[in-house]
This record gives sequence, C-alpha cells and structure tokens, in this order.
Amino acid sequence: MGYDRIWIQSTEHPQGLLDGREAAKRNLSDDFNGICNRLFAQGHFVELVAGKNHLFEEIFLFEDAASGQLFYERDFRKWESFIEDGAEGCGFQRVSLYRNGHLVATKACEPSASTELDLAETDYSFASKLQS
Repeated sequence: MGYDRIWIQSTEHPQGLLDGREAAKRNLSDDFNGICNRLFAQGHFVELVAGKNHLFEEIFLFEDAASGQLFYERDFRKWESFIEDGAEGCGFQRVSLYRNGHLVATKACEPSASTELDLAETDYSFASKLQS
C-alpha cells in the first residue's frame, strides 16, 4: 500500500515527528528510509485516511505502542485538512491503530470546525537515530 506521506518519531523535529519530504530536504532520506523500514516492521503505527472525498492517506510510525495509542486517541486531529474555506475540516474516513503489525482499533471522525481544535503540541520524542 502506498501512502501520500510517511511520518516517523524524531526528537529533532517539530512535534517529535518527521516526514519523508522534510527528510529529503535535509538530505536524510537514507536514514529516514532505514528507520521507516525498522518501525514498520515493529508494527506500531496509525493510518489516517482523509474524509469528504479528499483522497490522501498518511501513516505515522512509532517506536512504541503507547505513543501510537496516544496519537490515535487524540493527537491525530492535528493533521486534519481544511481545504476549501478553512471553516470546516475534512474529517477522517478512517483512523486505524496497529500494534505489533495487527489492527486493534479503527474509527471514522466527523469534520471539525477550525475553532474546535486544540493544537497543543505532544512530544513523541525518542532517541532518534537521525543525524542533524
């Protein structure tokens, strides 16, 4: 399955997450790909599929199940897109939580108003193997 964006935990990046595009800009693609492969094999991740007929899918790879659970429970909302006039988000057609490579929970999430979101940062940091 292909993803529009892939995110990994990283202590050196905003909100403790780094995506492949930013890794490429920083010339970290090889390190990023290696960490992605390792984290995907561990199997602690959350998949987000946008709602309202917007076709994009992202995966967030975590070092441990607890970080994935926290993201699934509340922090995924920070990645909701506000595409048209910005007043209402796209929501999520599907938010799925995986532990050890197995699907353990999935839900849909209605669009939110931009004023409803709590954008306080959560730190998903871990001892990153990426070099600055």
